[in-house]
Amino acid sequence: MKFGNLTNPIVEMTEEIRSILNHNFDYVEIGIEWPEGDVDILKTKKKAILDLTSQFDAPPIGHTAWWMDFSSLYEGERLAWIREAKRQIDIARDLDIGLLNFHSHSVYMDPRYGKYKTQALDNFVLSMREIIKYADNYGIQVIVENPGQEVEIAKLKDYSYVMKRLPQAKVHLDIGHAFMQGGMKSVNGFIKTFNKRIVHLHVHDNHGEFDEHIPIGNGKINYPAVVKMLKKIKYDRTATFEVFTSRKDAEASMNKIKKMWK
Repeated sequence: MKFGNLTNPIVEMTEEIRSILNHNFDYVEIGIEWPEGDVDILKTKKKAILDLTSQFDAPPIGHTAWWMDFSSLYEGERLAWIREAKRQIDIARDLDIGLLNFHSHSVYMDPRYGKYKTQALDNFVLSMREIIKYADNYGIQVIVENPGQEVEIAKLKDYSYVMKRLPQAKVHLDIGHAFMQGGMKSVNGFIKTFNKRIVHLHVHDNHGEFDEHIPIGNGKINYPAVVKMLKKIKYDRTATFEVFTSRKDAEASMNKIKKMWK
């Protein structure tokens, strides 16, 4: 297992990477998202970023903005997001990122748009197929993260619908988001359903009501049980601690999981 931490998109990138390096993480998950992770800004800092990421024990992972809506029923908007995704893939290649995250975000999962739901899900699949094909040209593996809010492609049934149609994509399981969809039963459902297809985790805690991103043990997620589930499927890839309270809290959360894992 390798453990990492995500950069804060509103803080200067090299400052963030240095901080993560100094807090004993194995790798950095680089936020390719506005403002400080904007593609054009990252281009100007390529050499400095590569110099820093080379000091970690494991290569960097890429994380794109959660609000990119590849399911959009406005065709112009959908195509614009695909163009932006390709720009993000280009910079990921330049930064030696081999694993790149996109979110299964969609505003059209709101019950008010019920009769358009399948169309939106199919649009997401259509968009991701083009993105995956583009990323594959550079040897970049696309991973799809499950979101947390009810009005997104967050429920196991809906997430499974799109992932079944994207066999080349891998699963990025956000434990906190899965918990918000139905507690530990939901977490277990995601892990059992996708088993060996899971190649990356986001780890943080919450109380099941909203996406708090608090330290492990400060919410209601039963992490000893989560660790047991993951060990049962022999998970041994990467886990990013998406704890937003402080980097010190993120490091402490990592140490708790390491202890549980042993």
